[in-house]
Amino acid sequence: MRLRSRDGCGGGLTRPQDRVASIRLRVGAGLALLAELGCIAWFASVGGEYQTQIQSFVMLSDKMAHALAFCVAGMTASLALRTSAATAAGLCAVAGGIEILQSFVPDRTASFADFAASVAGVAAGVALGAALWPILLGSVRRT
Repeated sequence: MRLRSRDGCGGGLTRPQDRVASIRLRVGAGLALLAELGCIAWFASVGGEYQTQIQSFVMLSDKMAHALAFCVAGMTASLALRTSAATAAGLCAVAGGIEILQSFVPDRTASFADFAASVAGVAAGVALGAALWPILLGSVRRT
């Protein structure tokens, strides 16, 4: 019985076009991750009143916004880095760091509930990224 590799190709990335597809997917996800982390940092640094206006515009609660932001970051980080445990640990550290830094921002406070929502989002996103890898790799390979 042949075991499936982490890339979902059954035997590893042996063909040159498979390697190119993997690199294209990882680079694209990495660029998206940088943009997402920049947005998360910006949202974390704005004052509470502005944050409330943004949340009412997108119709998300505070906890849902945390979970969604870190779910998307977890998914793209999982696709870019292909290491689920390290990806999850790193993003959880970012979420914790943001909560600590928010205690120094006017009109903001650190919240364990926000941190928990972010961690839940990371877990969902990393799992989603791992599940989507073979599907996305196959679609990149065909282009």
